[in-house]
Amino acid sequence: MNKKQSLGFTLTELMITVAIIGILASIAVPSFMDMIKRARLKTAAESIYADLQYAKMQSVKQNTAIRLIFTKASDTSWCYGVTDQDDCDCNDTSCSIIENGTAILKVTSSSELSDMQLTSAAVTFSFNPIRSTASNSEMILFNGTNYLRVKTSIFGKISYCVPAGDNWGGYYPC
Repeated sequence: MNKKQSLGFTLTELMITVAIIGILASIAVPSFMDMIKRARLKTAAESIYADLQYAKMQSVKQNTAIRLIFTKASDTSWCYGVTDQDDCDCNDTSCSIIENGTAILKVTSSSELSDMQLTSAAVTFSFNPIRSTASNSEMILFNGTNYLRVKTSIFGKISYCVPAGDNWGGYYPC
């Protein structure tokens, strides 16, 4: 008897394979979306953390008080700027730090941080050059699912943590 040799997939085998891949993808996508939201929240918190470190460094470097000032129109519309002035709005470009003869105003807005909500924040984080102390302040970022808190202590320590009961990402609970 002469057997015909098969050199490919039948249409039925191909349809079953595509269906299985579709089922597995539909299970994985929600988890992947949550991972993306958490990664954006971490990025936003780490960006604010880095800017707080920058303000602290500028305070010591220039031997003057440096502030990170938040201007909040709503939970989703806010910005902050690093300045050496007391009452600066981050939308005002005349507020600036003088460094090496040039004015610097480092401004970041909510649109740059992937639509993070700023649920609560101190209006000003202030750093004093003497012993690198800071105001005891905190802010909370929210991405629709998770919270992340960025805070400074009176001793100038900058840290972030997750509120109690929301343990994820290797952050310490607050």
